[in-house]
Amino acid sequence: MSHVVRVGKEIEFVNDAEHAANISGSMLEKRVHFSDNFTQEAINADVWTSTVGGSGDSIAIDETPGGSLLFTTGTVDNDASHLGGAIIWDAVTESVLEARVTIYDVSQSAVFVGFSDAKSEAATLLAIGYQGNTFTTTATDVVGFIIDADSSTIAASTAILAGSKNGTDATPVSSGIVWADGETKDLRIELNADGSANGYIDGVGVGYIADAVTAATPLCATVQVQTRDAGSGETIRLHRIDVWANQT
Repeated sequence: MSHVVRVGKEIEFVNDAEHAANISGSMLEKRVHFSDNFTQEAINADVWTSTVGGSGDSIAIDETPGGSLLFTTGTVDNDASHLGGAIIWDAVTESVLEARVTIYDVSQSAVFVGFSDAKSEAATLLAIGYQGNTFTTTATDVVGFIIDADSSTIAASTAILAGSKNGTDATPVSSGIVWADGETKDLRIELNADGSANGYIDGVGVGYIADAVTAATPLCATVQVQTRDAGSGETIRLHRIDVWANQT
């Protein structure tokens, strides 16, 4: 057998091997890899900064099978909560983020998932929002998916790929996917070395932004949630989040 086995996309273990320990020996990932499945009892403050925006908002581990993090929206319209990790990723290292998210009531919430130059924003703001006919960017360098019930230029609750490079907003790209209540989706943002970005939903490419972020600007992985239409008590579940980057 060759010392190098080339695989185009993925390896799938089947039958009994699906649940067995399939790898023996020392496996070394050549990419930096951060992963959190939220299996601990509380949010790890060494890993995440959680910022709760207003009255009734919360971010907490939900002890369900497999682990998850639950965002609960507050009682005041436009209250926002933010979860941000270490500011260590960038486009130069071709960082990639993937998050598995469930939105239970899409019509009363806004969710941003992606990379940002800040771990949190003001209590009534998202890194990127899309209320009505207005695309609103708070962060200076940021890219990700926004799903916003208040969007009207692009149909409400459509997953939109959006970014801002050094304060200059890119034209948002509609994925064409309107998120339905209770749906779970895998959101993936791939940064390219030139600062461009590709967006994927459930493994399918849905958008590209040429000038997404400044290539060398350090970014964090972030998930942010906002109340829409005073929809208090709405929940958004983050099942897992993974980030990869080239070694420096």
